[in-house]
Amino acid sequence: MKLKLSLTALALMGQTAAHAAPLLVDFDDSEREERVQASNAWLEIDTQAFSNNIQLLQKDLKGNTQICAIMKADAYGNGIAGLMPSIIANNVACVGI
Repeated sequence: MKLKLSLTALALMGQTAAHAAPLLVDFDDSEREERVQASNAWLEIDTQAFSNNIQLLQKDLKGNTQICAIMKADAYGNGIAGLMPSIIANNVACVGI
């Protein structure tokens, strides 16, 4: 019985891999910008709210605990240049990219 379930699970896994979304890896920024402008989804970052969140977190820290802002590449596609001024203004000493 366990073998039958395992084989069924493997068969289903094989089918889902064929339907996975394609990787969106390209290094031509002009094409990416056109695709983003044509899409119907966007994300707006409120830099004041971001700064306020850092300040609230800093108030809750105890002892020598410090914040390390993890920005991952381009701030997860949101533009690191827009968020770094808030990080610098709030004296966050550690930034991981």
